[in-house]
Amino acid sequence: AMVGMQAMGIKLATDSRDRAEAANLATQLVGEMWLNRAALASYQYSGSGTPPAALTTWVAQVDATLPDAAAHQPIVTVGASTLGASVGSQTTVTMRWRNPTETTVHQFVMTAYIN
Repeated sequence: AMVGMQAMGIKLATDSRDRAEAANLATQLVGEMWLNRAALASYQYSGSGTPPAALTTWVAQVDATLPDAAAHQPIVTVGASTLGASVGSQTTVTMRWRNPTETTVHQFVMTAYIN
């Protein structure tokens, strides 16, 4: 029973660390997008194929940080805000990863309004 509790504790700590890393990476990208507002469309990425030039370095960092992220690339959408034009463009960053001992793909989604 004690070994099972330790294993569960390790799994929960790993899951928490991965979520924190995903949140930090998404926040980093949104900050970069704020600085480069004029080129927001260049960040659009469906999560398959070659990432756009604006994301190449960031996607490599994601792949190096989150487990199995290379097989589950992030998705970045940029479009009109559902709240109206006055709040700017609605940007959604979806981070995806899978721990090696699991079959479930985890995700973290961040939405920001950039104007």
